[in-house]
Amino acid sequence: MSSESNIILITNNEEVIKILKPKLILLREVDNLSTSNYSDAVENIKRDMPDTIIIHGGEEKQECIDLIKLIKNDIATRHISILLVAEEYDRDFMLNAYDENIIDFVTVKSDAAEILMRTIWCLENNVLRNSFRKQYNLLKKLDVVNRETGFYTTEFCEKVFENEIQFNEKNRISAIIMEISPKEEEKLKINSRNLANAIQESVRVSDIIAHSVQNKFYILLTKTHLQGAQRVFNKIKENFGQDLLIASATNIFHKNFAIIKNELLNGLIEAQNSKQDFIFVESEPEENQGDWMEKMTSTQKNFKLFKQAFNKKLEKVITPVFFQTQKLYEDKLYKTQIEQDSNSASSYFLLKKGSDESELKITYPGFSKINIDIIHNGLDTPENKRITLDISELDESRLTQILEEFIEEFKTSTEK
Repeated sequence: MSSESNIILITNNEEVIKILKPKLILLREVDNLSTSNYSDAVENIKRDMPDTIIIHGGEEKQECIDLIKLIKNDIATRHISILLVAEEYDRDFMLNAYDENIIDFVTVKSDAAEILMRTIWCLENNVLRNSFRKQYNLLKKLDVVNRETGFYTTEFCEKVFENEIQFNEKNRISAIIMEISPKEEEKLKINSRNLANAIQESVRVSDIIAHSVQNKFYILLTKTHLQGAQRVFNKIKENFGQDLLIASATNIFHKNFAIIKNELLNGLIEAQNSKQDFIFVESEPEENQGDWMEKMTSTQKNFKLFKQAFNKKLEKVITPVFFQTQKLYEDKLYKTQIEQDSNSASSYFLLKKGSDESELKITYPGFSKINIDIIHNGLDTPENKRITLDISELDESRLTQILEEFIEEFKTSTEK
């Protein structure tokens, strides 16, 4: 952020100028502060192109909202950060203003420190927005981003997603990639622009979207589980307004985009052939990675498939993690007896020390969920709790983390 910023204060109340102007000048002597009434506001904003607009909303609340709309609907001024100054807190007024994309708000009675904090945040936000716009326009010129939709182009799709996958893996951020496609028999009825609009209306700003071939789109949904991905797809179908779409989705566990792309294509083929609209694809990438995935559907409650999935988790994750953890802690926990067993009915990891006893128990109630119950018996024990996970969420790392937290709770309570 530069050392000098232009700020314009818009109000119809001279008393507000007397209250706010000294605070703003005192706080930011390097800034240029001008004032305007409502009627001349748009003209003055376009002339000065300030870094931040401070709008006072008194009795003229609707007029204030209308002015914010004018600023945000004008391509020349929509990027400028707006700080709203209200006479007092009014929930509906604030929500309406946020709907029109203000950055923050204060009240007239706010102290100087708070006005400083909110104003600087607006100035910094404006710098970030300008930087983003420059980079975004450059990506358009380089055809990395589609000029019409704003999504990444097919040519750069693989590089973009490979980078995102590596970033998420490095930072241990869970994510699901979904591919959306027209049904085979409906391809000629699809308007790609309408589909792109429906996708844009249905996802978060942080989600990554790219064009695939033949009116297909990839969407990367960070910090999203299977049910979340399916809800996004249902929202896209609702916004599109026609039941002409199918989708497949998969986790990003230890896979590059080439593998994921192939999985998603196979998922779309399965969705088309099985007359289902959403398929969740799972596969086991490497035997020694401890992560497994195998195909299953999310819309069809097929107990047999989920039971097979759980049995594989039992074999690949629960049994080895229980055994390894027992061996690791047998000599570390003083006077503590460790017992563990894993089977399809229930699996348990038991700690005993004198009259204190704690048990971690895994049960499979059916379909896609696994229950992990933690039960402590004894004096001054932590609270009992239940953790419920999707089958696909229980991997070696997650179970090890849960076990270590369970052991630490037991250790802490028994050493008091």
